[in-house]
Amino acid sequence: MRNKYCIPIRRTRLSEPFRRMPVWAEITVVNENADSSVEYASFEWIQKHFGISRTRQYALAGAGRIRVVRMGGRSRVDVASVRRYMASLPPAPIRVQAA
Repeated sequence: MRNKYCIPIRRTRLSEPFRRMPVWAEITVVNENADSSVEYASFEWIQKHFGISRTRQYALAGAGRIRVVRMGGRSRVDVASVRRYMASLPPAPIRVQAA
């Protein structure tokens, strides 16, 4: 079993104790046996930064194009797998119209 530490990158401040659970927008999981870190983010974060809808993310995960993991009760998307998916897309054909 690997030991992992979850380090919160960003979260909301609590105005009253136990009024609201903190919202984790992005989580970095660091394996103490490795030098590199693996980034996981929420579906909303991926949608905001990459423009991929939640429905499309589920479809890509089902097809095996991006990696989704469960952390506690929440699903998180592997950011590196999304970057690999975006890099694998073909370039868009752009036509230049004559003036």
